This record gives sequence, structure tokens and C-alpha cells, in this order.
Amino acid sequence: MENDYRGFVTNKGWAHAIAHGSDFLGSSLSHTKFHLTNVSELFITLKKVINRLETPFIDEEESRLASAFKLGVQAENISVEDFIKGIQYIDKELWMQYDATKLNTCYRLHTWTLILHHWLIFFSNDSEIKSIVELKLNHYYQKMGYNF
Repeated sequence: MENDYRGFVTNKGWAHAIAHGSDFLGSSLSHTKFHLTNVSELFITLKKVINRLETPFIDEEESRLASAFKLGVQAENISVEDFIKGIQYIDKELWMQYDATKLNTCYRLHTWTLILHHWLIFFSNDSEIKSIVELKLNHYYQKMGYNF
């Protein structure tokens, strides 16, 4: 429900609600006594955070969001299967709303690719997750006209 997406606020300091909220989420998801009953809600919330963007994040919020989910998978509070379903869900939703003439949809998709890039590194030793992340990133680059 947080609406303040600012990072550093001049003359006040760090607001950084998304990053700090992500750190709290990561701590929760990695705690041994934490049991997530509905993983899909976690990805719905991540999609809501991304969908509220009108401008890009500028203070490394993507890495903090990605890290929270990595901690959840690492602690086995998010199964690999549920994690992959979540990736597919968000990716599909963001592509459905993408419109190159609307900057906010471009920023949202870009934010998503930055999260995916972090997961590519974080899960470099997990071939199942790594392959789905690479697939989504390759799709993005192809859609954006990159030739490789």
C-alpha cells in the first residue's frame, strides 16, 4: 500500500520504502518460522509495486526486491516451481500492458528486466531458474530489436 517510492529525499535523508520493505520481506521469507500460505499473493504484490511506477527506480530498489525473493527460495519458503510460475505471471502481465508510446509501461518493463538480471546472477547455479530467467530476458531483447 506504500505510495512513496522516493529513495533519497534532499534535506531529509533516505525514505527508501521499497528497498527497506524489500529487506523486511527478505528477512521474513528467510526466517525458519515463516510459512507462506499463498505464494501467488507475493507475486501479485510485486506486480502491483511495478505497476505503480510512473518513473524508473533510481536507488537500486530492483536489487533489493530481487534479493527478498532469492532469500525466500533459498530458505525453501518459496518453491522453485512457485517461483517460476510467479516469473511467468509477472512477465505475461507486463507484456500485456506494454505500449512503446507510454513511458510508464516502458519503465515498468525495464524495472522488471533489472529484477530478472539480478535473479540471473543470484540463481546462476540453479539451472531451472536460470533457464526461465534467460528465456524472459532473451524475449525482451528480441522484442526491443537487439540482434545477438
